[in-house]
Order: sequence, then structure tokens, then C-alpha cells
Amino acid sequence: MSATDFLRALVGNARQASLIGSLGIAVAAVCLLTFLLDPAPSLTGMAAPVLLGALVLTCLFGWCIPLGARFTNSTGAHLRNGLVLGLTHLPSTLLCLVGAGLVVVAVWFYLPLVFVLPVVVMVAWAFRLERVFTKNGYLTPARPEPLARH
Repeated sequence: MSATDFLRALVGNARQASLIGSLGIAVAAVCLLTFLLDPAPSLTGMAAPVLLGALVLTCLFGWCIPLGARFTNSTGAHLRNGLVLGLTHLPSTLLCLVGAGLVVVAVWFYLPLVFVLPVVVMVAWAFRLERVFTKNGYLTPARPEPLARH
């Protein structure tokens, strides 16, 4: 791969990731506004919108961004595929959501964890995505190269 091909791919991926991120910010803003503008906030009345928003955000950031890094599709196709994968692999999506929630709670109580815990959760999520992609045939498993004999 030449440097120009690399830069062209970097710009294309950055554009797609920015669009997906902007959509995620819009979804988060709608969830926040729903929470702030509720005249009588209650846990039961807010549970559905907040959980639905968290699920959509997890699909966007947990599935669409890795799909964009791994596969070449249009932004709409990445969004559609990310939402479909997020809903068809719901246990993995909920696991990612729980991991993100644990990071927020842990950082709230002990701030220095902000430097370590998000990286640990992202690496664990990357391994989980690798398993899901390989198990469903989206990727072929990497074979280790044989050692050269001297």
C-alpha cells in the first residue's frame, strides 16, 4: 500500500467516522433533552427512552465504527449493518453497554481509572468483535506464519 492510498483511505474512514459520531452525538442530545425536559422525571418513565438511546449509541459506536475500520461500504450501509449486527447479537451489544456503564461508574468513584479502564474495555470489545466476525464468517481466521528454518 502506497502512502497516497493510505492517506486516501484515512480521509475516507475519517469522514465516515465523523458522520457516525455526529449521528451519535445527536442521539445522545435527544436522550439528554428527553431527560431534562420531562416535567415529572421518574425512573419508570425514563427507563425506556434512556435504555433505547443507550442501545442505539452502543450500536453506533460499538458496531458501526469497527465495521468502518474493517470493511469498505458506504456510510448508510455501515449504519444499517451496525444496527442489524447490534440487534442480532444482542448479548454482545448488552455486554458492551455494561462495560461502558462500569467504566462510567468506576471513574465516578475513582478518577485515576480514566487512564486505564477505557482502554481495557476497548481491547476486550475488540477481541469480542473479532470472535463475532470470525464465527459468523465475515472474516477468515488469521493463520500464524510458519517459522523459517535456518
